[in-house]
Amino acid sequence: MNASTDNPDVWCFWRANCLPAGFVVGKFIKQKQYFLRNCPQRNLWQNIISLRYSLCVRRWSLVRRFFCFLTVLVWLGTPAQASPQEPLQFAAARNVKVYTEDFAPFNYVTPKGLAGAGAEIVRAMAVLVGYQSGFEVLPWKRALQIVKTEPDTALFSIVRTPEREDEFKWVGPIFITRGWLYRMADNKIDVSDLSDARKVRSIGVQAGGAAERSLREMGFENLESLYTPGNALRMLSEGRIDLWEASDIAMNFQREMLGLEKGSVVPTVELGQYDMYLAFSKSTPDATLEPWRRALEIVQGSGMADVIARQYGLGDQSVNLTARTAQ
Repeated sequence: MNASTDNPDVWCFWRANCLPAGFVVGKFIKQKQYFLRNCPQRNLWQNIISLRYSLCVRRWSLVRRFFCFLTVLVWLGTPAQASPQEPLQFAAARNVKVYTEDFAPFNYVTPKGLAGAGAEIVRAMAVLVGYQSGFEVLPWKRALQIVKTEPDTALFSIVRTPEREDEFKWVGPIFITRGWLYRMADNKIDVSDLSDARKVRSIGVQAGGAAERSLREMGFENLESLYTPGNALRMLSEGRIDLWEASDIAMNFQREMLGLEKGSVVPTVELGQYDMYLAFSKSTPDATLEPWRRALEIVQGSGMADVIARQYGLGDQSVNLTARTAQ
């Protein structure tokens, strides 16, 4: 056994810091050159420090990993000659207006600022891009309409669906979850498929969400649009809706907030995998998206995105997301 593994503390530090850093250096050498020659180092480090203080103390291991791999990238040496288009790409990428909604645990407002799996992953991307404008929190339908109609705008965390495919340009997925129709365990309605779901009194769906649009296009007439989806489980528990469409992570988060037991909320119909993206307005030039795409590759490839996802109860996100960022 070598010296590093003789001491468990040394091995833990090596595994948590040096291995991810080495992975990033080996796999993303071109991205290193791309970011360092386009993001002034002074601004880059200012952004990293801001990111550090925006995270909770309990997430220090995540920040330490991020500091470690960025330190290695910076000290690799002088970057290669930039192409003439790259400075323009970064300038455009930093001028995009980014929107999100208040919907835990994906992205939500706390006394210390914006938190959530989507918010922290996109914030880490923003550090690399040099984006400093912050994210504006709006009601979902309003934010969706802005990004559909105004140039140089973006929105997260949004499900990529066939219905939305040609309405936006996509960077991601930033994380993955699964959608279900849920009922309360003490509600004995018999629902095992979508045909049964059509017969219930009401199904709560996020107003403007992917499921609302998809189910309406399938002819569902018993949908209740929820403009404050963070209260949806309370409505379900009070009998104001019979079924609730939600991701597994959103359901578990709200169940814990309400202090309900694990078995009190039951999945009935699986709606499929929800791939969550950062979506840009259709008129945004492809070149503007490129720094954001490359930033996501580094955040995911380093393991940082997976650490964030686990902290918010998303489980194993180690599937090959990086290969899908160019879709």
